[in-house]
Amino acid sequence: MFRSLLLQLLEGYRDLQTVLGDPDIVPRTQRGCPSLNTLKDIFAASVSRLGSRTFTCFVDALDECDEQQVRTMVQDLEELADESKEKGQVLRICFSSRHYPYINIRHGIHLTLDGQSGHVNDLNNYVRSRLDIKDPKLVNELQGQILEKAAGVFLWVILVVEISNKENGRGRLALKKRLEAIPDELSELFKNILRRDNQNMEQLLLCVLWILLAKRPLRPKEFYHALWSGLSPQGLVDDEVPDVTSQDSGDTFTSCVVSYSKGLAEITKSNQPVVQFIHKSVRDFLVKDKGLQEIWPDVGYDWEC
Repeated sequence: MFRSLLLQLLEGYRDLQTVLGDPDIVPRTQRGCPSLNTLKDIFAASVSRLGSRTFTCFVDALDECDEQQVRTMVQDLEELADESKEKGQVLRICFSSRHYPYINIRHGIHLTLDGQSGHVNDLNNYVRSRLDIKDPKLVNELQGQILEKAAGVFLWVILVVEISNKENGRGRLALKKRLEAIPDELSELFKNILRRDNQNMEQLLLCVLWILLAKRPLRPKEFYHALWSGLSPQGLVDDEVPDVTSQDSGDTFTSCVVSYSKGLAEITKSNQPVVQFIHKSVRDFLVKDKGLQEIWPDVGYDWEC
């Protein structure tokens, strides 16, 4: 994170790059990426040279990091903000996180987004725009049910809207019954999604294991080949090695990730896309809540990823 912040700061204010030549901060013997402590020192020194210029940091998804690392990082940035304030500099830092773990911020404004009226409006707009149902009356009924059961959880809404669209072809009554049967809690919803039809469970397990156990997030074509290598000996895919160079390979990768993960994994939208779960809560359900062992008892216990 500090490396990313530092890169953006030095690219935005190129004159600050002179800090990299300061031997008191960066050892002359430095080769490769500096250590974390050195990165912190470079970042702090760069911020101290901002003068009258402003710098705003946005740090997203604190809940997806190790809790102790988060607390240390927040403390470091708070100290840097205090030093900047004493010098009359304008350094703004914005953190975002789920409610747990709770991270206390000594100075600043706390905004609880799911308690804002705009959050409810966003949920309303999302449901109305994404529900692929032509009957306006049914849309209104379903919208009310979905928002009531969602209790402000956007991810729950996203998953349930997808389920509703799939169920739409079965008729009005079946759709309403399906919605009533969907669990309120995210962990139960994940379990419901994974066990819904018990189809392609071998593909699903491999998909989950590659995301959980890979040393680094896999690129789409790597993930595609990894699945093929695991499914080919079982006769569940074609024997021929898949072609990942065709023009429609991007669509193939996306379809593979979404269908094999039953919608719980995605390809990130970035310059170097990788395959990941749609949210950290999916990983929490599989590992911390023992969902992996409950659905596939043969994989064993005492998982830590």
